[in-house]
Amino acid sequence: MNNQENLPKANYDQLEEKTFMELVIEIRDTFKVLLKNWVKILIPGILLALVLGMWAFKSIPEYEAKLVFMVDDEKASGFSTASAILGTFGIGSGGRTNQNKILEIAKSQQILFNVLLSKETIDGKMDYFANHFIEIYNIQLNDNKIIIKHGDIGEMNSEERQVLKKVYALLAGEKGILSTGLNEDSGLMTISLKTQNESLSIQFLRKLFDDLSDFYITRSIKKEAMVYKELRNKTDSIYRVLNKQGYTKSQINDQSLGLYLQTDQFQSEKLDRDSRVSLMMYGEVLKNMEVSRFALSTKTPLIIPIDEPIAPLKPLKKSALIFSFGGLMFGILLASFVILFQREYRKANLRVT
Repeated sequence: MNNQENLPKANYDQLEEKTFMELVIEIRDTFKVLLKNWVKILIPGILLALVLGMWAFKSIPEYEAKLVFMVDDEKASGFSTASAILGTFGIGSGGRTNQNKILEIAKSQQILFNVLLSKETIDGKMDYFANHFIEIYNIQLNDNKIIIKHGDIGEMNSEERQVLKKVYALLAGEKGILSTGLNEDSGLMTISLKTQNESLSIQFLRKLFDDLSDFYITRSIKKEAMVYKELRNKTDSIYRVLNKQGYTKSQINDQSLGLYLQTDQFQSEKLDRDSRVSLMMYGEVLKNMEVSRFALSTKTPLIIPIDEPIAPLKPLKKSALIFSFGGLMFGILLASFVILFQREYRKANLRVT
């Protein structure tokens, strides 16, 4: 059994009261020690407040550009008639657009590399976006500044590719400055970019949206576009055959002057028969091509920008006041902990001796 349970009730109450009094005394002694050493506690807090406040004051402001957009799901859903025709070619009508897929594509290497290797004028200097990031963020490779000289990855050397990956990590890494978001209720998507240059934030984000839109639309209608192209080529081919058959028939009529030999008459009748078959084929293929074209237009997703970034952007700068206050509190707590630790250490040495 517990030793406290064996004590008489009066003794037990005295033990509890004694323990509480000891706690009060300990707290009082702690405050006395801290008050006695208030100078030692305050000085580190003030120093840390000055350091952090100065750091925040001298920090470079950042500019966050945001672009909000949506996808017209109704236009991308297709129609039942188009679906039926496309079904004969083994192609479905599609479904609701996956917004998460779009946002993942926005941060993919294929899209970002393409944008980074595009040229744009920033602060009067025309260069690759990648080089603008390298210059502003002082990105180095083995303490050397590497400038990208080629717009094609296949023509780059090893160092150029490595520094390009560093720029990509700056954008889409674990703590990347490029972020995406989705509002589940409205379906609106957001892409944000925070850089130390206002023009870079705006121009890069706009180029990213354009490339993302083109890439997603092209991939979304790839199968439908192939079907339409195949039908259009077949329509043109049959149309040329029809023209050739009509031209040959006219030649026979001109040569015979209305007086047909048996062989000429047979050839003329054969051309008539072939022309009727070709005309039926042409009509059927032309109908399918028009339906396919209609299906292609309705299947094409429409990516609509809602809010685009425009200058001027509000600079985001670290608050010197907040960082100073945080430094003061942290310095005071740290100094207090050190002083109390030293006191307990001295007590432990006295008990040992």
